[in-house]
Formats: sequence, C-alpha cells, structure tokens
Amino acid sequence: MGRPLAITGLGAISAAGRSAESLSAALATGADGLRLVTDPALPLTASFPTGAVRDFHPPGSRNAALALVAAREALAAAGLSNLAGVGLAIGSCTGGMRESEACYLSRGSQEPAPVFTHHLIGRIADQVAQELGTTGPLTTHAEACASAACA
Repeated sequence: MGRPLAITGLGAISAAGRSAESLSAALATGADGLRLVTDPALPLTASFPTGAVRDFHPPGSRNAALALVAAREALAAAGLSNLAGVGLAIGSCTGGMRESEACYLSRGSQEPAPVFTHHLIGRIADQVAQELGTTGPLTTHAEACASAACA
C-alpha cells in the first residue's frame, strides 16, 4: 500500500468565482459565469457564451497562470510553506486555448505550428511546479470536452 494522501487545501479561479469560496457560493446560487466575451485574441467567443475569467491578462501561458493562482490559494489554505515532496494535481482541458485559437485563425489547416509544443496538457503542471518549487509527483487530468479524447 502507498503512503497516505491528504488534501489539505483547495484553490480555484473561474468565470464564476476567483477563489474556492466564491466559486462554491456562486454554484450554490446557480450562477455559472458564462457570458459573451469581446476579446481580440479569442474572436470566436463573441458568438456564444464563454466561461472566461474576467480581467486576467498575464504574460505567457494564461492556463499556467490561472493554475498558479489556484495553487497558491490551496497552499495558503493548507498553511504549507515547505513544498519538498508536495505533489500537484491539475485538471485542465488544454495547455493554451488562447494560443491555439490564435494559431488556428492565422494558419488555417496548415501543418501544426511549433507553438503547439508548449500546449501539451501536462505542461501546465510542469510550469506550476517549477514556479512553486514543489518536488513531489505531478499529474494532470483531462477535464471537460478533452475527457473523451483522453479516455
């Protein structure tokens, strides 16, 4: 049998809430955070409701930055500061939707662009672990529409 596992802190950032507590409260009232988005980098979102986190424009990978916000909240809730041996589990549907959509719109059906080498779903966990300095096991789980493709 493996070593015991404990989930000691939760973190979240989503269209419906910017913390685990605010997301839980929004879901309890039936709020979903979906809306039409006007974003030049994601022009297709103006056509149908999208669950995008508002006013969040980090440099680099947006997905990794979102994961880092949630991870920092979880660590603070857990009261952890020494991350030696601490593992990291992330759920995501892509490694970079903004970059993927921009590339698709500019390249069409051409061969995949080199930018996709940084979009691997596991890349997010790698970036967050590197930023936080965790040294335990890393895992990334496919969520939403990506779940069937990974099944």
